[in-house]
Amino acid sequence: GSARQPISHAPSMTILVAPGYAPFEQYYSSGENQGPWTDIYALGATCYRAISGAAPLDAIARSKGVLGSAREMLVPASVVGAGKYSERLLKAIDHALEFEERKRPQSIADWRRELLPQTGASQPQPAAAAPAPQLVDSPARPVRSGAHTAVLAGIVGAAMTVAAAAVLVHWWPTPPPPPAPDPSEQLKSQIEKLQKQIDEQHQQQVDAAKKEEEARKQEDVRKQEEARKQAEAARKQEDEAARKKQQAKEKLAEAQKQKVAQKQAEAARKKQQAEEERKKLAAEREAKKQASSTQTQVATAAPVVAPPPPSPAQQLKKAESEYAAGKHADAVSVFKQQAVGDNAEAQLDLGKAFAEGHGVKRDDASAAKWYTKAAMQGNAEAQLRLGELYAAGHGVPHDDFQAYVWFSAAARGGNPTARARQEQAAKLLQPVEIAQAGKVVASLPLPGAAK
Repeated sequence: GSARQPISHAPSMTILVAPGYAPFEQYYSSGENQGPWTDIYALGATCYRAISGAAPLDAIARSKGVLGSAREMLVPASVVGAGKYSERLLKAIDHALEFEERKRPQSIADWRRELLPQTGASQPQPAAAAPAPQLVDSPARPVRSGAHTAVLAGIVGAAMTVAAAAVLVHWWPTPPPPPAPDPSEQLKSQIEKLQKQIDEQHQQQVDAAKKEEEARKQEDVRKQEEARKQAEAARKQEDEAARKKQQAKEKLAEAQKQKVAQKQAEAARKKQQAEEERKKLAAEREAKKQASSTQTQVATAAPVVAPPPPSPAQQLKKAESEYAAGKHADAVSVFKQQAVGDNAEAQLDLGKAFAEGHGVKRDDASAAKWYTKAAMQGNAEAQLRLGELYAAGHGVPHDDFQAYVWFSAAARGGNPTARARQEQAAKLLQPVEIAQAGKVVASLPLPGAAK
């Protein structure tokens, strides 16, 4: 650790320690309290690990025992290795692991003299002793012989020599610093400072966790409130859409009702006009007939009984036969004459002629006109044909409601085709429209009421 100081160009060094192997001064010092004794502590910790099988207690934990808040928890090497290694070696390791730096060997040379026996002195033999206490977490090891102790001492000595060379590169020729004054108060201050920093950091973490939890709760509340508002807005939109839809249905039903009423009034007006025109033509024909009869009587002295003229029904039947035979022009002339006279059958025939374009120019509007006249008088076939025109939009605007009305009117007579078309048209209407159409159909004359 102290070897980083001469190779670093930074104004200060960060703490870089290996727990259990670093002395206390490496935790708080910026370098002024570090020296060979710092590395000697690390070497002693390494030897302790080789002897006990576990690293020494961390220096921060040991500081509590030094300050009196707890007992010293580090089991000395002289206890762990008793009976296994020489007493000199174990005491030298314990000396290197002194907590205060001033109490450790101040140089490699000092510690080396403690590790190795003096020249010419006999190798001390381990004294017989009672079985040494064992660490709880260390397995029992057999007692090593003096040869083993010598081998380990030689290995440690070689390691010390290499470490001494590395340390002396930095510290030579500067002599070791004088022993520092008693640092008990300083250590206490530093430990209290470290403990305060740890407590502050812990409190900051607790406060940050509380703030994060509070922020999370607030976010959850916000999200719940936002979801509630969105659900409320969606419900209001659905209610508004349903209300507008209902209003649209009511407006449509009212418009259909007004439309049917207008068409009924228009049909009644046209029917009245047709009736007046028929009466007028009948009066004109009667006047011509009387005038012709008077002229005949004057021209002949003897009365002549003429055969009775064919009835309108006979004339219409003859015209229908001629139309079927291809004599369309003459037949259409009869259809027009009797259709004006409000003959529902003639109106139906004239509507067919306009729809087929035989004897007249094809005109769906005119066909619809004459079908309407016949349908208003209860002609079932005219009602069916008029419904088909409304369903297809030929000659009249496309209108499913009107198509359903005329199909329903024609179906009252039991016409299967009209019944099928009625069911198809019903699928295109709303229930309220079907109900309204039923009222309109009930006001029309029954099929067969007009000929």
